[in-house]
Amino acid sequence: MDSGAAEPCQTDARWVDTQWVEQAMRVAPEIKLRRGGLLTVDKAVLTPDGKRALASRHEVVAVDMETAALLKLADEKRLPFLSLRSITDTVDHELVDFSPCYDETGSVSKFKAGWYVLTHPEIIPKVRALRDSSRKATQNLTRFLEKLLTLPGV
Repeated sequence: MDSGAAEPCQTDARWVDTQWVEQAMRVAPEIKLRRGGLLTVDKAVLTPDGKRALASRHEVVAVDMETAALLKLADEKRLPFLSLRSITDTVDHELVDFSPCYDETGSVSKFKAGWYVLTHPEIIPKVRALRDSSRKATQNLTRFLEKLLTLPGV
């Protein structure tokens, strides 16, 4: 999960539904929205420096690990696509590398996670901060979607 190892995932998307974008930008003025490019990478970007470098190099407003695959499928099927991301970790937020907590099947091992926290107690404030920002992001996205999905024609 080295932030320098993240590679951009490319997609062939050829069109954007500008009507959806414009509706989304107007639907909830009380929620801070940013419009711009989104870079999908194949590995978590853990450090603020790594996030800044990718954002600058690719001129994007956010980095994620999921959107390119969804966009590619929507493009292949010629379906309208609007990516709404509620950000839990800002560019200044350093993420915790949780990879030692997974077992060989990719599931979280309670034993490994417990041991990791016991042997790395300095991560507790970072995990709490991520929990709090995740709750806020979920609330904002829920409020936003409630408004967007009640618009006529959506």
